[in-house]
Amino acid sequence: SDSVMDGDRTIRHGILIDYEIQVQETVQSVLYEPQSDKVALLHSEGCCLYQESCLKDNFFLDSNFNNLLFAEQHGVYVGVSSHHLTLMNANFNIIYEAKSDTEILSSTFNHCSGHVITSSPGKLTVWMFRQGAKVITPSYTVDDGLSPSDEIHNLHLEDVPGRAQRSFAGVGCGIKIFLLEEGKMIMDLKNIHMHPITVTHFFRPLGFLITGAKDGAIKVWNNLWQLQWTFIGHCGPVTAISSFCYGPMIVSSSLDATIRVWNLHMQDQIEVIQHAFPIQALHCKPGNYSFLSYSKKMVTVWKVRKLYSQTAIIGHKIEFLTRTNHPMVPLRVVVISRNSVRIVSPIGGNVITTALLPLETDVTSVAYLPCEEKLFVLEKSGILTLFNCKDNPCCKELQTTQSELGIITSVAVYELFMDEEDIEDMLEEDRWLAVAVQAQKYSHVKSKEDPLSKEKQGTSLLLAGTKKGYLLVLDYKSGGANFSVKAHNDAVSLIACNPNKDQVISTSTDNVVQIWRLYPHSKEVLSLIMSFCAASTPCLMTTTQERLCIAWNKPELATYSIDVYSFCDFACFTGDPESNHDDCITCLDVYRKLRLFVSASDDKTIRLWTQDNQLLRIIQLDYAVQGLVFCSLQGDLMIGLHNHLHVISHALYFSESLMNQLITMQFPDSCEESQKDISAKVSCLTPEDLQRLELVDDTIQQGSYHGALSQEEINSLEKAATEKAHAIFLLQKQKEELLNIREGLLTSSKKHSVSMRAKDREQTWQNLFQILHPKSDLNISIPEEDDCTSDNYGAPLKHSRRSSNFFPLLASFNPPYPIAPDGFLPNSRMLAEFRKTEEDWKLAEEWEPPKLTLKQLQSLENQEEEEQEDEENSERDSELLTRLHDALYAAHSSESSSTPTPPPSPPEPVVRHITPHKKIEKLVAPKAAPKPIPKEKTPPPFSKSPSPPPPPPTPLPEYIAQFIGETWFDKLFPNPDSKTFPPPWTVNKFINILLVQLSKPMNYAMKAGICSGIEKLMQQHDDSCNKDVAYKAVTKELTTPPLLSLQNKEESVFISQALKVIFSTHHLDSTMAPLLAKYYSEGTVNLQQGIMNYFTSLGINDPHGYFAKELKKSCSATSETKFSEWFSQWAEKLMDSKSSKRQQLYDMQPKRKVLKNVSSKGERNTSSKLKVTFKPTAPSYNPIDVVNYFVSVEHENELARNRVPTPPTPEPPPSVQKDRIPCNTVIALPKLNPVPVSLVRLGETHCSLCHPERETSLSLVHRHVAANKPRSTASFSHSLALALKPQYLNPFLTQEEQIEEELQGGDKYKSVSSIMKYFVPEHSYVKSDP
Repeated sequence: SDSVMDGDRTIRHGILIDYEIQVQETVQSVLYEPQSDKVALLHSEGCCLYQESCLKDNFFLDSNFNNLLFAEQHGVYVGVSSHHLTLMNANFNIIYEAKSDTEILSSTFNHCSGHVITSSPGKLTVWMFRQGAKVITPSYTVDDGLSPSDEIHNLHLEDVPGRAQRSFAGVGCGIKIFLLEEGKMIMDLKNIHMHPITVTHFFRPLGFLITGAKDGAIKVWNNLWQLQWTFIGHCGPVTAISSFCYGPMIVSSSLDATIRVWNLHMQDQIEVIQHAFPIQALHCKPGNYSFLSYSKKMVTVWKVRKLYSQTAIIGHKIEFLTRTNHPMVPLRVVVISRNSVRIVSPIGGNVITTALLPLETDVTSVAYLPCEEKLFVLEKSGILTLFNCKDNPCCKELQTTQSELGIITSVAVYELFMDEEDIEDMLEEDRWLAVAVQAQKYSHVKSKEDPLSKEKQGTSLLLAGTKKGYLLVLDYKSGGANFSVKAHNDAVSLIACNPNKDQVISTSTDNVVQIWRLYPHSKEVLSLIMSFCAASTPCLMTTTQERLCIAWNKPELATYSIDVYSFCDFACFTGDPESNHDDCITCLDVYRKLRLFVSASDDKTIRLWTQDNQLLRIIQLDYAVQGLVFCSLQGDLMIGLHNHLHVISHALYFSESLMNQLITMQFPDSCEESQKDISAKVSCLTPEDLQRLELVDDTIQQGSYHGALSQEEINSLEKAATEKAHAIFLLQKQKEELLNIREGLLTSSKKHSVSMRAKDREQTWQNLFQILHPKSDLNISIPEEDDCTSDNYGAPLKHSRRSSNFFPLLASFNPPYPIAPDGFLPNSRMLAEFRKTEEDWKLAEEWEPPKLTLKQLQSLENQEEEEQEDEENSERDSELLTRLHDALYAAHSSESSSTPTPPPSPPEPVVRHITPHKKIEKLVAPKAAPKPIPKEKTPPPFSKSPSPPPPPPTPLPEYIAQFIGETWFDKLFPNPDSKTFPPPWTVNKFINILLVQLSKPMNYAMKAGICSGIEKLMQQHDDSCNKDVAYKAVTKELTTPPLLSLQNKEESVFISQALKVIFSTHHLDSTMAPLLAKYYSEGTVNLQQGIMNYFTSLGINDPHGYFAKELKKSCSATSETKFSEWFSQWAEKLMDSKSSKRQQLYDMQPKRKVLKNVSSKGERNTSSKLKVTFKPTAPSYNPIDVVNYFVSVEHENELARNRVPTPPTPEPPPSVQKDRIPCNTVIALPKLNPVPVSLVRLGETHCSLCHPERETSLSLVHRHVAANKPRSTASFSHSLALALKPQYLNPFLTQEEQIEEELQGGDKYKSVSSIMKYFVPEHSYVKSDP
């Protein structure tokens, strides 16, 4: 299933917590190695070593160190205290201790030279390791430019090797720069900050110096010591600055408990991480996607997730992206910037060609024909320019504007191409074309022209919309309009094409969406199918074969939503409001393979939607995306960020079910397109255009800055680089030669002799013998003929299979002679001595393993019998112990009981039968031994079965056991078992126990935990919970004086959890409603949204937000009494309104004649009339009815304010009436219920009597009928006969019906004057009177 929880469907780009380490002691210093994930933590009691968040070792140190350094060149630790430097090994055993004559203020390790640098008042000291890193001694000091009062508390070294390495020391509000090797100060920057400098950092890729001060300001200085930028964001002293893991970014920490990431190219902050404690320092290295920060009691390791990777460099700010869809052309992406349009290949990121526009040109829309290499660019001024994309840069061919039918506001391309099934059908009909295709397929001479090239390219139409509401089909060769139709009453804003259904969708600023049928080979190209009205103007639109996706931006309502419409049943799929974007939607695209939609917004998120408008995935980025398209057939996303294009792989955000669907699909191989050659017309361009044509690479390459090195050091670095390249070349050459030798492609130029001469062989043997036996008098000679086969040096080495290494594996090498276990192969002469003869092989075949004698077998059998008897004796002993235990237990029970029991009878003595061993008659005979006679076992006289073990305790049910481990549950129920919760167990009983605990005095954190548990139980067991009891108990806690306040942090947590319980009960009374209004005025945005959603679920119909506006007006008066008075006043108004309506209804009814009471004598009975009086009571009201009444009154008042009499529209002349295109009138609203329902279209139908040319046979069946009831306006028909299902509507109510509807409080009649401007047939049926 693709439906996942909110926490699971969101993936974030940026900094995430990897793990945390909490310590009891105060943290002094931390060392971090990201490659091995090792952490060395120095605290006040000692040092702890962690690896992958697990404690590996703990060391107790005698000295109190302030800082801990690690010298990786020597593999030793250096502990720094106020007056000592202590040298320690890997186990933190002290090797050497050096004393400083002055107080040490700060210290650091020089990774380039391997020295330790410390700062003291008025000087810097350089310490060197000696005697194999067993001793550390001061080498020299630097005091140039320093006075005895200068205290250096922060020291940073430039990460550059050589004598020109600089040291940056913060002294007060300035920076002093030293050359350590020369021992002198080269620069003194005074008063560069308003407050003392707390940290310095040198950003090597750009050569920038970055300083942070006590006031939280961060300043960036260039290599000329000029101020570049100032970053303001921290509210406390800056404690650390470091280069970020990637890109031109830095990361900083502060005592305000925040970590901030700054982009040096954007000159802005891009991410803020809020921490729980003030941060003392952080460690981050470029290239490692993890870093560490620590506070006094906690160490946090962060991981950096990078979702996107750079694929193309544009060099100019990207505005939006589009892509191609033609199957005959590789997928391309069109990148639109302010002054240029570039066509990019997604694979490789090569810019194929560029169209240069005039400066300060604002592009609104682009259409690209890849088959014909035509690019249409529409400017905001209405100028449409045609470019030929066959050259680089593109050549301008045509420029046009439509003045007669209005300025062009939007363009789109309709591409109708044939798929494989359509081509097969065409070949079956046209046999001559099929023969030509087969002839080209089997011909040896390949033709350049494909017989099906025109059919595969298909038909392309250029569609345009104008400011006067016309839709045009343009001829892109001449720029004229081949067809035009009046589509809208206002400017056309968007055009989308659906070639699979031959449909074109257009939208306008008049909030009307129209769907057209397109006939590409007809004179009348467009024909209207249907249209519907929307609440606002669509901002973006895209289509699949069966769905239409529209994005809406409503800033005045703070609503940014996406709706999906079905072309089949015209149903509307409205998504969950909680899944909508939080800011304006800027991008929208579709992935037709899996029928998915993707959107991007200014809220820095990318959201993936299904075709039913269900949210699948949220991708949280650190920037707002300027462009978004699917750039591959597998579903990869290409996004535009600032001046570059980046790609997000589909494997990072696709769910498991989507990945399984991709596995079953086949995709053609994608090819990379290279950049087209620059044409000769470039010489005609201006220098500004040439600069725009070039791609500016503003990425930072690590190691590009080398610092101020001397010429000798530069020459040595170049020499080392040359020697390294030469060594790599020689190794590669040697590897190639070895590969050629293995394949037999290279032979030795020296010819080896096949055999030695006899004289040379004899002389060689004598020399070897004299070496081995110098004092021997033996004269041993070797034979003239060698029995061993000589080696074949000329034959190439052949292998049965090719191994991964150069030499074959030993297991695959199977020679005819044995191999030693260590892999040593003897030479031929020694091997001949060790070869086996045929007799040796026969002896080896006849060999058998040794066998046991009969005596040995018999002794084994006797040993088994003895072991069996010992087991029987042990069993009898265990039976005796059992009886003894039972007897003792019986005696104990008899002493404890009141009535004495007779003593147990003594057990009978156990008789043991001892049988002698069977005599062995023969030990040597090969016959089998006779079977022993089975022994009879005497049963024990008394045996008692052991008592059964007690039954295990009954486990607690799952709805109770799920809370074990939570803080509030463990404090309330320390030992949860069946005694703490006696059965029977039910959910209501457990909730009642929690409610009793809630009423007891305790801290609000415990009460918040109890409320969270009650809410969880009510969500899991919604049907079986007693919600009335929970509602009353929680309401009592909130309404008991003194009232709780959201300003208190502990009380606010309890209030939030208590409100969640109330929301789960779906109850509301007159006591809680004013309190909710009070919390709405005091609460945060999330709490206000939750309260308003709760009111809406209870039945409040407030689409225009009158109730929320009223509550916001009362934010200054946060007293509950104020809101209670407000509810009471509107309740009285509601009661008065209902009583007046009843009186009006009573007055409108016909009066009946009343017979006078006359006596038998003909006199009137003048007895007094019966009078009934009611005791006045306080008005009781339903808060939902009161709010709905308030909303209706506010809505009527707003309608009354907006009613302005409009003058009658003059009748148009007959000529204009002829040319006018009749349009259907649709009253609809795209947002309906989550379940798609059909809409009733009001207005002209195909059985309308207004247009006889549209008359069909349906008019004979569906006729206009008169009104069902007599109305006060009898001349007007109150019913409509529609060419749909027989549904009866009453949109125009009489005064009597309006009063009756308000009294009943229902939706009996659907009227045009109501708030809802749409009609649902299932809810609009009105029965006719009999």
